[in-house]
Amino acid sequence: MNLKHNFYFYSYVRINMPRPKLNKTKLTLYVDKNVLERIKQIIPNLSSFVEEKFREALILAEHGLLIVRGEGFEPSNPYGRGS
Repeated sequence: MNLKHNFYFYSYVRINMPRPKLNKTKLTLYVDKNVLERIKQIIPNLSSFVEEKFREALILAEHGLLIVRGEGFEPSNPYGRGS
């Protein structure tokens, strides 16, 4: 097997093998259906995108630069604090 063949073989295997879920947990988000349909056309891997944004938020928070809008949201109370 020559170097060129090795490259194509390993590239193919890497691309087509499912990524392991190392240290991952399931997250459920409620998002407007229309927004979700539109953003999936632009960002096909939403999990990776959201994780990247969480990491960015952590870095900002560590430097005191994170601005949080509102105090939280629960589907049963769309106006913020607990009922």
